[in-house]
Amino acid sequence: MNGDLIWTCVRQRAGPLVKECRAIRPRLSSNDTPYERTEKNKILRPPRDSSVCRTRVDRLELRLALFGFEGSTYTLTFDLEHEPGRFQDVRRAWRSFLYRLKKWKKGAPFDYVYLIEGHHGGHRYHIHLVLRDSDFSPAEVRHLWVKCERLNGQLKIESIRPGGGEGMYIHEAIAARTKQKPYITRQAWSYLTDKPCGAAVKIQVTDSPDCCIVESVSAKVLRVGWQPKAEDLAADDWRLTV
Repeated sequence: MNGDLIWTCVRQRAGPLVKECRAIRPRLSSNDTPYERTEKNKILRPPRDSSVCRTRVDRLELRLALFGFEGSTYTLTFDLEHEPGRFQDVRRAWRSFLYRLKKWKKGAPFDYVYLIEGHHGGHRYHIHLVLRDSDFSPAEVRHLWVKCERLNGQLKIESIRPGGGEGMYIHEAIAARTKQKPYITRQAWSYLTDKPCGAAVKIQVTDSPDCCIVESVSAKVLRVGWQPKAEDLAADDWRLTV
């Protein structure tokens, strides 16, 4: 506090994201220039309860940040034969898929963010969905969506954080590794297993004489050395995993 001037600091934290705004609650004066009045009104205008969460975009950023480094975004699409013709049909498809997700988790709670769109690109309806990798692996999401009754859906998987998900070449995936996700794998290697895991086959890249260490749900022990195919080296579906 400085005299009758009160400093207002609003800070919102969600996962690794912190949004902060510091301002003095201004008073309008008859001596204000048009510029000064405009700048003061930017602070005074509603909503007055928050200086950093004014729009839907602000709220969405904070909610997505709560997923931390575990969030992956999925684009759920339909083939031409099963594409819904109305928005209500897309909502019905989403509710059916959400029911399958809840049933798969056997009632255990999980966080998700979704959005139904159809007004950009080819003007075809699709659903954007964000889930935690620890709640659903990409293979599980693919299984539940593609096999969803009467949908015959298609799936595209991306990442909600730069350099941290699928759609990378192998050298990009190696450079993007983190302590949380030290392994690399390919989306083409994803298949459903009865064991909870981030990927059915994953590779730990090292600079040691062991070279690349391969871990697979079908093998009982780790395998030292990896012999890639030309397709693996040229693929652009590499991603990080735990």
